Amino acid sequence: MAALCALSVSAACGSGSSSVAPPVESWSLVSDTLATPGLASQGLAGLPGLGADEFAYSSELTIGRGPGNKVDTVAFPFPKALASQHFDHLGDIDAWNGAIYGGLEDNSEPHGAIYHRALIAYDATTLAPLGFAVDPGSPDAPGDGDAPWVAVSPDGAWVATAEWDPQRAVLLFHRDEVVADASGNAQIEAAARVPLDSTLARVQGCDFDGPTTLVCSSDDATTGRLVYAIVFSDAVDGHVDLTHLTAHVEPLFPTGKPANLCGADEEVEGIDVSGDELRVMVIGTCKLDTHLYLYTRAP
Repeated sequence: MAALCALSVSAACGSGSSSVAPPVESWSLVSDTLATPGLASQGLAGLPGLGADEFAYSSELTIGRGPGNKVDTVAFPFPKALASQHFDHLGDIDAWNGAIYGGLEDNSEPHGAIYHRALIAYDATTLAPLGFAVDPGSPDAPGDGDAPWVAVSPDGAWVATAEWDPQRAVLLFHRDEVVADASGNAQIEAAARVPLDSTLARVQGCDFDGPTTLVCSSDDATTGRLVYAIVFSDAVDGHVDLTHLTAHVEPLFPTGKPANLCGADEEVEGIDVSGDELRVMVIGTCKLDTHLYLYTRAP
């Protein structure tokens, strides 16, 4: 069983084992396509309920969707109740059961302020908000309320996110609390902070690849802008014992690198895992070209 587990990043061979180290060879780059510039610059998520080739896309100020790498339906992602609280940034998104989930940030806050993030769900068809809640945070919790990405557990029990830099833990929120209210008065707090055995930096996107693994994209140039696996010690589902949950960080492979056309650095953004396909969004050096690097899992 251990030999079979080593062939897959999904680490779906049972709970309680964080020793499975997914190898670099599990994923192979097969294509580099360009997505709609500007409207696809933060993240993406597959929408299988709307079609095999339908995707949702996010930019800082838009939520959109369309076939393949095209964005043809766009909406403003900030309900008035959240815009009035200075939320002005949407990060990498995820989708589950007909809804798109996102994390909103207030970039006007000074670094080091107490937590102030919002989690939100949109109808995948209309892009209208379904519900949202603000995490007001706590004065004794360090950080500035980042929500650079969200990922929904496969069973829909949890919405995960984390601080952008440094990322020392994964935060888990009850998904049903995210969509329970749309008045702007709902508040939400993390049910758990799952510690990582290695600190990550500049993590721009994560997506669940089975119940025990998050696959994450990092824009940390010092480590080579890698894709990582965060392998939990147990399945992240509605039955998990949060008090004993830990997570192991495993580097996988460096992301694709666009041609340097403008003398600047590329920027790695969001990530999506759909079955045996993994997509990483990378903004090119001109900041006008959005590359979608598609990888497939080795059998």
